[in-house]
Formats: sequence, structure tokens, C-alpha cells
Amino acid sequence: MGDLIQLVKLARRAGDLDEELGERRRVLKAVLEACQDELSRLGLWRGPLDQVGRLAVPLPETVNRFEEELNAIHNRGKQIQKEKEQLVDELRREAAALLEIEQAGEVPAEQDLTQIRSRRDSGWQLIRRQWLEGEELAQEVRIFSPETPLPDTYERLVEKADQMADRLRREADRVQKQTSLKARIESLEKKRSELDIESKELEANLSQTDGRWHQIWASCHITPLSPREMRQWISGFEKVRFKLAEAEKASGEMEEKKKQRRELRAELMA
Repeated sequence: MGDLIQLVKLARRAGDLDEELGERRRVLKAVLEACQDELSRLGLWRGPLDQVGRLAVPLPETVNRFEEELNAIHNRGKQIQKEKEQLVDELRREAAALLEIEQAGEVPAEQDLTQIRSRRDSGWQLIRRQWLEGEELAQEVRIFSPETPLPDTYERLVEKADQMADRLRREADRVQKQTSLKARIESLEKKRSELDIESKELEANLSQTDGRWHQIWASCHITPLSPREMRQWISGFEKVRFKLAEAEKASGEMEEKKKQRRELRAELMA
């Protein structure tokens, strides 16, 4: 009688194990199917579930670093574009102001006065050498003043130099404003050229950084989106990884239950 009761208990235990194992299999199957669905929704990676735990995705710190680098590049690019637009507007205003001055009449320049005075002084030296020192300068005089006598040419140069000096004094404000505008335009053009160079360097830096960003995902066979989007992707992927780890743990427990069931059946068959 005692042996019979023991056999009944063993049979019930075996039945309970069969029912438990059946339930665990259903739960495990549902979890695996859910993980597969979540991976499909995440996209970018299409490997098997048993590879999820071994996939070496970049660390969050790495993603954050690339996001900071790329954001800095994009922000500087926007800033450069804004500065360029401001430069173009200012260049347009300064050029219009310069044109207005020039259209009001020729603006005398210091270099023009310097050139006239230099030619006047050359004429005076010829007169001194010819008249006071008695040198024969016919050839030099013809080159210097081919159409008019040397004294007449010299007098016109003296008069022209005086007139130019008077104009410079009278129109000092216009001269100063023109000089200032030209210097400002030159400065703005130089700044725009520097921004163009920086913009090209920034484009090269962006290309290099983007290349490095893709490279760290190459071992995963993933073509990444932006760091911000990939941070979300990693978060979803890690959730799937955690669920699969739990499923693997549950699978190990099932194997233990199966072992117990085999032992019970062996006792029943003994």
C-alpha cells in the first residue's frame, strides 16, 4: 500500500512538471516572438536572436561624444553662414556709399599729388641743369616735354600740383571717407575669404567625423543614423537584450525541470 501511495505522488509530481514545462514553453515562445518583433521595429540590424547578446554596440559615452562633435560642427557651420550673410549685406552698403562718393566727381588722392610733385621736381632739375649749369640736355628735354617748351611744361606742373594740393585740403572729408570705405571693404573681403576657408575646413572635418561615426558601427554591420537617433535605437536594443537574457535564464530553468521530470519517470519505471 505504501508503495502505491508513493507511486501516485510521483505520478502527480511528474504531471505537475509536465504542466509547468508546457506553460514555460508557451511563455518563452511568446517572449522570443515579441523580441523578434521589437527588433524588426527597431530596424538597422537583421541578425538572429542568438547573436543579440554578443553584438558589440557602441557605449552611450561614445555616442554622446560623437553627438557633441557633430553638433559643434553643424553649429559652427550655421554661424559661418550667418556671418557671411552679414558680411554680404555690409559689403553692399559700403560699396553703395563708395559709389555715391565717386559718382559725385573724381576724388583727389595723395598718391596723385605725390606723382605730380615728383614730375614737377624732375622738370625743375632739368631747368637747373640746363640753364644754371649749362648742360646739354636736348634729348632728356624732348623725352620729358615732347610737345611744349620745358618752361611751359614746368609751369603747368607747378600749377597742377598747387591745384591738387588745394583740392585735397578742400575735399579732405571726401578723401578721408573714400579711404576709410576702401579700407573697410578690403577688410570685409578678407574676412569673407577667411570664412570661405574655414567653411571648407569644416566640411572636411564633418566628412572625417561622419566617417569615424560610421566606422564604429561597421563591426555590427549597421549603417547608423544620427547619434541622437542611435541613442534611442541602443536604448530599444538593450531592452530586447535584457528580455533575451531573462529568456535564456528561463530556458536554463526549464532544462533543470526537464531533468527532474526524467528522474521522476525513471523512478516510476523502476
